[in-house]
Amino acid sequence: METLNSVSLPKYNAQCTWYEGRQYYSVQGRIYTGITTILAATRPEEEQQKFKDWEKQVGFAEAQRIRRESTKRGKLLHKQIEGYFNGSFRDHIDQDVEQQKYWQSIQPFLEAIEEAYLVEGNVWHISGFAGVVDALVNYNGQLWVCDWKTSTKLKRWDWIQDHCFQVAAYTAAINRVYQSKGIRVAQALIAIALPHTETQVFRIEQEELMEYWQIFKQRLAQFKAMQ
Repeated sequence: METLNSVSLPKYNAQCTWYEGRQYYSVQGRIYTGITTILAATRPEEEQQKFKDWEKQVGFAEAQRIRRESTKRGKLLHKQIEGYFNGSFRDHIDQDVEQQKYWQSIQPFLEAIEEAYLVEGNVWHISGFAGVVDALVNYNGQLWVCDWKTSTKLKRWDWIQDHCFQVAAYTAAINRVYQSKGIRVAQALIAIALPHTETQVFRIEQEELMEYWQIFKQRLAQFKAMQ
């Protein structure tokens, strides 16, 4: 592939729409299903039951509040990170005290990134899925797909499996969309900003990422069979 320092990646337009609770992307005249929609629709029954049990435990109203707060802080953090990489970020703008904690958590990790080649980029795959990848970066001299998350507590591997399938799909899509640029990325990072400690980083190396990709393809086939 091209040397890391010479990579220049264009960003592509995509129109995102929602229909009956599902996310779709229109790219170059074709409709693709959102990656998160595919994963949500094919989530194993035991995982669905865990969500139902949690909702029952905390109450529907509280569950809705938690989801709204999580979505809000996640969107704001993504906006802050995008601004950080494109040079438009000012850390005193749009941050309340709580949000500042998440930024302080992830900032040292961002400073360790040598270069970001793609931030909030639309990617898609010929097999019928699409999404917005958080970043493709040079970290420790290697290409990584990055996915930013927030959480109020530390995570375990078994709690973030859908995130792993998600970055595996992003990786395959990036390699397809930017094939002509010589891009071949084979590893991913999931960086989870926390309010009271440094960012928790999960690394997915090539062999493991391929395993997640194979499972995602099974989930994709399952989703198509449901239509």
